[in-house]
Amino acid sequence: MPEFVKQATDDHLAVSDISPDLFADPKRKKFANVSPAATWLNYAMFREQEGQYSSAERQQVADTFVKHAAFWDIGPHLLRIDATLSAASKKQAATKAKTASDDDYALVFKSGSNILRRGYLGSMDGIRKSASWLQESRCDLTLSQRFTAASNILKRASDEGVTFDEDMTDFLQKSAGCGISTAANVYDILSSRATLAEGRTKDMLYKVAGECEDGAYDLQDPQTLFGLAKQIEKIDQQYGWNTKYASGLQLPEEVFDITHRKVAELKHHFVETATGCVYSKEQIHGLPAVELGRHVGESLCKRASINGEIDGDLLATFIKSSGVKVAQAFDRFMTERATPPVRVTSVRRVHDVPTGEAWNALADLYQPSSELAHAG
Repeated sequence: MPEFVKQATDDHLAVSDISPDLFADPKRKKFANVSPAATWLNYAMFREQEGQYSSAERQQVADTFVKHAAFWDIGPHLLRIDATLSAASKKQAATKAKTASDDDYALVFKSGSNILRRGYLGSMDGIRKSASWLQESRCDLTLSQRFTAASNILKRASDEGVTFDEDMTDFLQKSAGCGISTAANVYDILSSRATLAEGRTKDMLYKVAGECEDGAYDLQDPQTLFGLAKQIEKIDQQYGWNTKYASGLQLPEEVFDITHRKVAELKHHFVETATGCVYSKEQIHGLPAVELGRHVGESLCKRASINGEIDGDLLATFIKSSGVKVAQAFDRFMTERATPPVRVTSVRRVHDVPTGEAWNALADLYQPSSELAHAG
């Protein structure tokens, strides 16, 4: 520990009434670098907690620390923290790796007479590196291998509090079969193969693609989609099209195009009433409280208001759990305002998804009875 840290007083570490610019993580108001000592201590703390950040956020916070360290002229001291932690991490990882079991790896498989273990998951850094390894090696692995590796990475990341950026999260969730699809997406994947095929194979691929458009397959069922993915892989291997993955041919698991991350994001912006009408929170935010109260009751409106204004998030919370009569009254109110729902669902599966409106395929997810496999 540097002398300037040992000699620091409480005044050097005080964080009250400071400029937002002094936070290395202004989003969460963490790591107030108000002095050299505070910057050094905060950086050491950040390095311990960095696994809780996505790669993009982690880099952004680290870059801010570099700027603050340069301002306080303590850059070399932060580099020593990095060096110390790196050495300790390598030593710890080496020790763990020697005693690691197969469960500590994303993928264990047989190659010839050898048993190979890939993607060490025994540390936060190892989990992130395993995700990068899987993404870089995806074209050399089978569908089942990618599924196993991605599932293990996601589970260990969840257990250890490791997060990924959106692109990596989507890649891992698709590989693990965590998502649903649309007829348009599956049609594109199958037709891209059909353009490479001839004769009966071409006809068969277009036939299945057309059946998907006609609703013959439940594209919100993960088992159905994984079955389709396995059939696509089988055809790719039969005709050697798997060699085209690296040049841009979509992997079979791209059928899981709408990942759980995208579903969660969608659910955050939309709400379904008991009548099956789906509204965006933007539509219901700022509705006139007095008029709405005459339809659904003043009590509900008061609970859904902030300073007399209807809040979209609050109203969504209450309206989605209200009974059919309240939902019908709310629907009539919205109709009177010439604000129709963006979608009306039913107990039947919805397959008529217009191209370009992929979110419509998620209609069933708004129903209380529907669930996603692997949810969590």
